[in-house]
Amino acid sequence: MKKEDWKLLFLDLIDKKLVLSCEERVFIEKVLDFFLDSWENRKIEDKCHSPQHFYNVLSLAFKIIKNENLKLTRKELLSLIVAVLFHDIGLFFVKKPNDIEKSVELFKRFYS
Repeated sequence: MKKEDWKLLFLDLIDKKLVLSCEERVFIEKVLDFFLDSWENRKIEDKCHSPQHFYNVLSLAFKIIKNENLKLTRKELLSLIVAVLFHDIGLFFVKKPNDIEKSVELFKRFYS
């Protein structure tokens, strides 16, 4: 699937769970663009960590929130989305499953 297709798929999932304000949507789209650009420029082919993996994790997170009847704030939901998209992003570039340093580096690059 192409970057834009993945982006639409993620946005569709997110839109089903919360109605984003214009400011929130711009932010989430920036996060998705950074995530998908990182995936397109990956150095390591890892079938376990394709955008599908991150989509599945986000989908499962939303199911847990619903099943456990958790009452998360908007800020917590947006933070959850960001956390899901960055949790294994470093594995696009390094093959160390227990090493989160690259994911942290990419997270910091996004926010700088």
